[in-house]
Amino acid sequence: MVGPAAAGSSSSGSIDGYTPGECLTNAVGSHDFVDVAPSRFYSNAVGWAALNEITNGTSPTTFAPGQAVTRVQFAAFLSRYDNLTN
Repeated sequence: MVGPAAAGSSSSGSIDGYTPGECLTNAVGSHDFVDVAPSRFYSNAVGWAALNEITNGTSPTTFAPGQAVTRVQFAAFLSRYDNLTN
């Protein structure tokens, strides 16, 4: 995987859009994002995150998996996940 894990963690680094979904689950899910091919290793995690309203993507049909995620976006992902599990 390319991202901060490969280069070492950094509070000033960035992570790709697929990383939060991959970190939170490997559960099966489907999605309508045209930029996340079903063959991608993170496709099921993205589908799960969308199904559980952890993410809405960058539009109704795009997820932008290569786009950097801001700290605010990542905090929102974690907060929504926490609300889901509690």
